[in-house]
Amino acid sequence: DELGAENVARNKAYGKYVQALAHATVALIYDQGFVVDETTDLTAAQEPLDYMALMDVALGLFDEAIALSSTSFTLPYNWIQDDVSNQDLIRLAHSQKARFRAQVARTPEERAAVNWSAVIADVDAGITETKYMEYDWDNGWYHGALDYSTDAGWGQLPYWIYGMADQSGLVADWYALPIGDK
Repeated sequence: DELGAENVARNKAYGKYVQALAHATVALIYDQGFVVDETTDLTAAQEPLDYMALMDVALGLFDEAIALSSTSFTLPYNWIQDDVSNQDLIRLAHSQKARFRAQVARTPEERAAVNWSAVIADVDAGITETKYMEYDWDNGWYHGALDYSTDAGWGQLPYWIYGMADQSGLVADWYALPIGDK
């Protein structure tokens, strides 16, 4: 009651958006992951989902964030260093859905099965202008990895991520070499 209906709606919508980003990122990088939300009993053993099932959960969380953003609100600037209204959050969620739908496919068969109509619909409902989020060492939300990614020599993809796409077995051979031979 002290927060008021607008702030409760804002907090829930943003919370679902962040959960969606987290689950979708795990689905992109790993072959399995866990669903963790406000209802998860962290004292109980969890069953992992394969990456496609986890992505389905993430897309559902984006849909929840979109639905919860029907009430007018603005995120506090210091949450992501940008002025984000409820309509902006809806557009961001749609853009992220499009991105993750297109990126999760790992095989030619999975790429052929991507629902490109849904990707295009989310692109059309997504952001339409460049969004800038300020990352400042001394003010608000600072993300070192994003900052370093703009510096020469720091902005490269880790070899272990490149290695996930290797079909030849050469990366596995390289991993097996003694450290002095790499």
